[in-house]
Amino acid sequence: MSDGTQARRTVIYLLDQVLGEGRLLAECYAAGALERLTPEDRARTQRLTLQTLRSLERADRVLQKHLKKSTPLTVQNALRLGAVELCHGAAAHGVVNDMVAIISKHRRHGQLKGLVNAVLRKVAEQGPAEWAKLRVPRLPKWLRKPLAEAWGAEAMLGIEAAHYAGAPLDITGKPGADLTPLGGTALATGSLRLQEAGQVSALAGYGAGDWWVQDAAAALPAQMLQAKAGERVLDLCAAPGG
Repeated sequence: MSDGTQARRTVIYLLDQVLGEGRLLAECYAAGALERLTPEDRARTQRLTLQTLRSLERADRVLQKHLKKSTPLTVQNALRLGAVELCHGAAAHGVVNDMVAIISKHRRHGQLKGLVNAVLRKVAEQGPAEWAKLRVPRLPKWLRKPLAEAWGAEAMLGIEAAHYAGAPLDITGKPGADLTPLGGTALATGSLRLQEAGQVSALAGYGAGDWWVQDAAAALPAQMLQAKAGERVLDLCAAPGG
């Protein structure tokens, strides 16, 4: 198998669960969907799953001109993932070969491996240029309508653009810790923001515990309260974290 095959196989499984079974990603993670993956593949799986879900509208538009009829959900999700990767600059050879190999071993849809090969090769040639011309994917109507009514059309476009871009990674450092190897942008709140962090456990300082992941907004209360030794602080919004 080529590098990333297991991650791609898991992404397709997660897409099937979310789009076919109506399950939450968090539910799939809790059930152990990522347990057997290496840290690198786990990070890749999570990144590609979210990227594909956010890009469904664009992926389907790029694919539709190459598909004469509907395909089974698993095959469609393999094509969607392939289109997203190809249109974001991934090497065509690795993506196409992996998707063909994954579908060829499917008990029910193995005969469609030729379709997957043909469609993704066309996407590799034409898809990136088409992708760049497409609008930012819209949120579902049930969510978009009340938001647009509350905030207006211009703000709605900004919300969708932010959602499509994905959330950055905010980091809080230990007092005195040197975070410069991480790069990123220092925020006025004292947090460090990384736009594309990649595999968190591979970042400098992770093993030494020099910092922890914490949204900038979540870091503010501790700074504002300036709790002293012996004082008790009750966090009424606490939840399990990383």
